[in-house]
Amino acid sequence: MTDVFGINAFGVDGDATLTGDNALRRIIKNFQSYSDKLYAEVKQLQEKFGELDTTVIGDAPFLNALIKETLRFYPPIGWLDRVCSKDYKIDDKLTIPAGTPVYVNGVGMQMDPKYYPDPEKFHPDRFMPENEQNIAPFTYMPFGEGPRVCIGKRFAEVSSRAALAALTLNFKYRPLPDAKIELEKNALFLKTGEILHLKYIQIRLGFYDCKWSVKRPRRWFV
Repeated sequence: MTDVFGINAFGVDGDATLTGDNALRRIIKNFQSYSDKLYAEVKQLQEKFGELDTTVIGDAPFLNALIKETLRFYPPIGWLDRVCSKDYKIDDKLTIPAGTPVYVNGVGMQMDPKYYPDPEKFHPDRFMPENEQNIAPFTYMPFGEGPRVCIGKRFAEVSSRAALAALTLNFKYRPLPDAKIELEKNALFLKTGEILHLKYIQIRLGFYDCKWSVKRPRRWFV
């Protein structure tokens, strides 16, 4: 059927019947494998509840898993620092004296295959409710951890959910071809490494291109 439609509808010769593969067949397979998953979840919540307030989107499992996996890849800061309040014996060979600054490599743990199998793969399902319970405590800390966890954590989570839900309902995103990539200098904190140029296609009011740029973080260390 691929060859028939290719020849009659597009004037493109094909040999998918003989080889099982050609350019048009690969495009069709890509269409078939597309997962419009986040949009489906948010749209379903909108149809059920109407207004997407903070309570409603707070219970959206895939939306929250997507944000958490993004922060696993690109936490705003790469480490957690504390000061030892009293002498702490690690083992017979090492005791940390009181007053010693201690730095915990948060981003290192979040990219460690010991805690996150296949860590270079973007896989939001790690943080779905049925899987998140398997994540080892204190191995995920984009907002820090413990009694002095980031005071803005809750605000950041609520804002991110609301923004991502609104964008997903109203826009499709496509990369702009041949976009210029700009790299920035090393920094102590995790900073933007390159600019990712996106084409925003508005869903409700027709299709048009928005010349907006979204910065994609890159890991920098000194």
